[in-house]
Amino acid sequence: MKRLLLLLSAAVLGLFIAGCNSSMEPSGISVAVDCIGAGADGADATLTLRYTNESVYALGVSKSSHRLYLNGTAVARIDDAPAVGIPPMKFTAQPVGIHFENAGFVRQLAASGAPVRYRLESTLFETVGEEDYKVKLHADGSLDLSPLAAR
Repeated sequence: MKRLLLLLSAAVLGLFIAGCNSSMEPSGISVAVDCIGAGADGADATLTLRYTNESVYALGVSKSSHRLYLNGTAVARIDDAPAVGIPPMKFTAQPVGIHFENAGFVRQLAASGAPVRYRLESTLFETVGEEDYKVKLHADGSLDLSPLAAR
């Protein structure tokens, strides 16, 4: 009986220590391109980023940077995107103005009328609780550039 009580006490103490030392490192976050549209305020285009939080904790992205590739070619860099908060188990859309590094290539893709493959490489500076983290992500998908063809 004493042995059982000792084992049970050790197990409870172990669980307590593990719970106190567990960190809330970020997980369950993703960033993808939602859509692209005509530019505003001098930008070549407006890219809408979709931040998804699959965590049960709210997340704060204090700043982020992104690199956009279309059909394998780098076309835009977003440095210092504005801060964004993402509620638990939800998503947030953030429109960001971009300038194309290779505008001729983007116009050619838009004129073709076909959807293009994109790759978005992102670096997020996240706050979880009182801790700050640097998180690198990437997303792949297809994107309709027809809103840019009308320009």
